[in-house]
Amino acid sequence: MERLKAGYEKFREAKGHLLTEAAEAAVPVMQKFMPAVHGRQHTIAGRGPVSRSVTELRQISEGGFAFVWLVQDARSNEELVLKKIRCQDKSSFAMARREVQLLERLPQHPNLVQYYGDIILTEGKTREVGLLFEFCSGGHLLHFLDKHEGKLSEKLIVQTLSEVVAGVAVLHSFLPPVQHRDLKVENVLRGSDGHWKLLDFGSWSDECLEPGTMDKPALSALQEQIDKYTTMIYRPPEMVDFYAEFPISEKVDVWMIGCILYTLMFYRHPFQDESPLAIANARFPWPSMPEHSDKLRDLTHWLLARDPSHRPDTVTLLSLLLCFDEAEVNPPRPVLEKSERIRRLYEPTGKSCREPASPVSPRVGDTGSSDAVAGDGERKRSKSHKHRQASKKKAERGLYR
Repeated sequence: MERLKAGYEKFREAKGHLLTEAAEAAVPVMQKFMPAVHGRQHTIAGRGPVSRSVTELRQISEGGFAFVWLVQDARSNEELVLKKIRCQDKSSFAMARREVQLLERLPQHPNLVQYYGDIILTEGKTREVGLLFEFCSGGHLLHFLDKHEGKLSEKLIVQTLSEVVAGVAVLHSFLPPVQHRDLKVENVLRGSDGHWKLLDFGSWSDECLEPGTMDKPALSALQEQIDKYTTMIYRPPEMVDFYAEFPISEKVDVWMIGCILYTLMFYRHPFQDESPLAIANARFPWPSMPEHSDKLRDLTHWLLARDPSHRPDTVTLLSLLLCFDEAEVNPPRPVLEKSERIRRLYEPTGKSCREPASPVSPRVGDTGSSDAVAGDGERKRSKSHKHRQASKKKAERGLYR
């Protein structure tokens, strides 16, 4: 009898195993004939009196703190995007709510992603803040570069950058100016209307900080905030070197725009292979190919000026870009001197297309690619007339290469 029971149990296990395998094999076939199963439904309060009912379709991306879902409006069938920010503590929830506060203040603008409303979701002990946006189907700037194999005409570079700057200029028009603080090629998407749009406002700030007046605990807290909410290779010198005592203001966004411009020009980031020291000294390589005009070169150095006070504001920058062919790029003299030094560095003849009236002596503290060789010597250089003359002669002989 016991042997019979044991045999029966083995038969049941084998039969169950066979049925399970058959069911698993049948799933792909069955899925061909089954309609797509939609996900969760949400009713999201809008910016106005109208709310939207949306259904999750599929997850399209994820980051360190958020998941992005493609959703469909139940009334219009329009495809939208629901960004779910996972908040595991009070601090992260407060940061998510700060983003909502800014989004509700932003005007409708062709170069800012359209925001439709928010919802708070709860899963167990974890809360999520859901933000509803327009669906930008055109991809981000890096996709755009990939599509063109990294080769954009100067006209296309200027047109693209002008739309980025137009969006940033809206933020900077607030009083006090709003700093985006996380501008990068991945945070600029192309909408269905063909316009480039800024998104991801979770790192914003409207504080103008003076690291030179802050004590150690305050600097430590600031460093932690910067590390958590900004991207390393896009940080300006004032964010990587507090001892320089440059103010941290909306000019951080101008530096980041400069990084985007450089990427559009050369299909690589200016600091992708560099150290924080290179960022602190605004020292980056200048590829010989593809070639670009002196005007675009000077503009790049202007945006990536080490001293924030030497960078243009977004109103000036936008005005220049909108009439780039006719406009003149007139950066401050320290920026122009740096551009000339780097032009000498990368031109075999040692001659530039626009020689200054007198030999240029590199300024202390405004370092560039050429300063990678001469920077330390410059900082130690005596102010005596003899040493200044010796430095000029070296520059003329092309030793600042």
